[in-house]
Amino acid sequence: MITSEIEKRNWIPSAEFKFAGGVTVELERRIINWLIIAMFVMVNVLVIPVFLYRIFPKELTSIFGEVDYLAFLGAIIGGALTLVGVKITLKNQGRSEFLRSFPERVKSADDIALRLAGVLNILCDAVYQPKYYDIAPTLSDVLKDSDELMIKAATVNVECYTVIRNFLTISENWLNILYEEKTTNEMGELRVDHEAHRSKYPQYLDALYKINDEYLVELKKLTSEYKRLTRI
Repeated sequence: MITSEIEKRNWIPSAEFKFAGGVTVELERRIINWLIIAMFVMVNVLVIPVFLYRIFPKELTSIFGEVDYLAFLGAIIGGALTLVGVKITLKNQGRSEFLRSFPERVKSADDIALRLAGVLNILCDAVYQPKYYDIAPTLSDVLKDSDELMIKAATVNVECYTVIRNFLTISENWLNILYEEKTTNEMGELRVDHEAHRSKYPQYLDALYKINDEYLVELKKLTSEYKRLTRI
C-alpha cells in the first residue's frame, strides 16, 4: 500500500513542457469573428446614416444642417482604422514580448517543477515509509532556496509566483511544528504529543501536492499560450 502510494506520487513534471504542433480551427474562428464585427460596424456606420438621410432628408437637415457625406464617412473610417491599428500594434507587441521571453520563462518554470518534484518525492517517502528524520532537513533546504524559487517564479508569471509562495508558506508551517516537537518544559518533558503531531504529516503533504498540482496547471496554461501564439 505504501509502495503504491509512493509510486503514484512519483512523476517528472518536465514532460509537461513538450510542445506539440498541429493545426486548429482557432485562427479560422477568429477571422470569422472579425468579419462579423466588420460587417456590423459597416452597417451601423455607413449604411444606416445614409439610409436615414434618404428617408428623412428634410427632418435631419433641419436638425444637423447640410452634411458632407464624404467628409463624414472619411472621418469615421479614419478613426476606425486608427483604433484597429493601435489595437493590432499593442497585440503584436504583447505577442512578440511573450515569445521573446518564453525560453527564459519556461526554463525557470521547469527548474521549479523539478525542484518541487524532488522535494515531494522525499517527503512522501519520509511520511509513508516512515522516515520522519528526513522531513525537517528537506523542508529546511527548500526554504533556504526560497529567494531563488521566488525570483524564478516571478520570471514565469504572477500566478506561478503566488502558487510558489503558498508552497513555501505550507512548508514553513510544517517545519515549525517539527521544531515544536523538540521543545520541553521546565521539567524537561516534551511539550507536545509526537503521535498527535505526526498524524498531521499526511495533511501537510497533501496540501503541498495540491499546490504543486496548481503550479502544473499554470504551466500548462503557459505552454498552451505559446502554442496558440505560434500558430497565428
